[in-house]
Amino acid sequence: MLKRYKQDVCFIFKWVRRMIEAYFGEGEFSVTGHAGYAPHGRDIVCAGVSALCAALINYLDRLDEKGFISMYGLELGDGFLRCGVDNDFLGFGREAIKLVRGGIELVAKAYPKNVCVRTLPRVPIRK
Repeated sequence: MLKRYKQDVCFIFKWVRRMIEAYFGEGEFSVTGHAGYAPHGRDIVCAGVSALCAALINYLDRLDEKGFISMYGLELGDGFLRCGVDNDFLGFGREAIKLVRGGIELVAKAYPKNVCVRTLPRVPIRK
C-alpha cells in the first residue's frame, strides 16, 4: 500500500510541478526531467543528481574502455539520460549503478517533491 501511495505521489508532483524521475532496472537506468527546486543555474537538487549521473557515466565509460563491461543504449539530452550495461561478469557496472541509485534515493528523501525513484523491469526509452 505504501509503495502504491508513493508512486501516486510521484505521479501527482510530476504534473503539478517539475520533477526528476529516476528509473532503475537490472543493469540499466534512466533519469529524466528537471527538479524545479530553484531557477535554472541555482538548482541544488538538479546539480546533485546531475553530479551523481555524470560520475556514473564516466566510471562506466572507463570500465567499457578496459573491457570489463559493454555499455549500451547511451542517450544524453537536455534533462534526459539513459544507459545500460552488458557483459558485466565481475559486477562492477551493476554495483556502480546501485551506488548511484542509493545517492539519488538520499536526494529524493530530502526533496520528495522534486525527485522520484522507481524500479522497473525495463527502463523507459526516450519519447
